[in-house]
Amino acid sequence: MVFPLLAAMPLILGAVGLGLQAVGTFAQIEGNRQAADASRRAEDLRQRQMNLESMRQRRQVIRNSIRARSMALSGAINQGAGSGSGIAGGLAQIQGDAGRQIQGVNQGQEIGAGIFDANRAVTSGQELTSFGGGLSSFGGAVFSSAEPMGRLTQFGFGQPRQRTG
Repeated sequence: MVFPLLAAMPLILGAVGLGLQAVGTFAQIEGNRQAADASRRAEDLRQRQMNLESMRQRRQVIRNSIRARSMALSGAINQGAGSGSGIAGGLAQIQGDAGRQIQGVNQGQEIGAGIFDANRAVTSGQELTSFGGGLSSFGGAVFSSAEPMGRLTQFGFGQPRQRTG
């Protein structure tokens, strides 16, 4: 009785090894999925931070242009040039500068949004690669254990018993 058990030991160990490899593969896939989810959440938070910063910069540009406009008007009125074409040109220059600065902030925000989209695509690709690698690893384990599992029939496992006597 002990001999058949010893003879089947490599097959039993192979089955246990296959089971452990399956569990390890699925744990790896789940761990990589969780890491990808965390990476996506971090990217979302960084993008929100970038959008808030862009809003703050636009507000600061507007505040600065209002301040510059007020100073220009005040100076022109104090010098008695409040109704001339010089003040109109100066105010237009201030407004144009503010518009260019806001455009720069908007362009930076647009480029940042593109970078965040690219980072999300990379994360998705890495998650798919990880899943494929895990699946491939598990498939390789199943394939490599097919022959030893097939040998189980040599020991009478899975075959009907013949009656003697």
